[in-house]
Amino acid sequence: MPVQLSRNGVQVSYRGQTVAATVGFRAGAIVVDIAGVASLRVPMPKLPLVPCQPSATVLGDRVVLSCAFDRVPAEMIGAANAVSNA
Repeated sequence: MPVQLSRNGVQVSYRGQTVAATVGFRAGAIVVDIAGVASLRVPMPKLPLVPCQPSATVLGDRVVLSCAFDRVPAEMIGAANAVSNA
């Protein structure tokens, strides 16, 4: 199921036709939904650097995952300290 991301949105080739789709993040995976007909799931690894359930936004030819949190995870502090001490 080829997926194309562009400024015009998400397009999917499905059963010989090009149809509009949406992109989201659910249950640990990027999900491409084709108007309730079919879904493509791309599982994401669980990472301690991402402390929350992200939302997915299509920007041009990319899917951007983002989330907000109010406590910096220890793994993120350790990674920042390792870079600053290098």
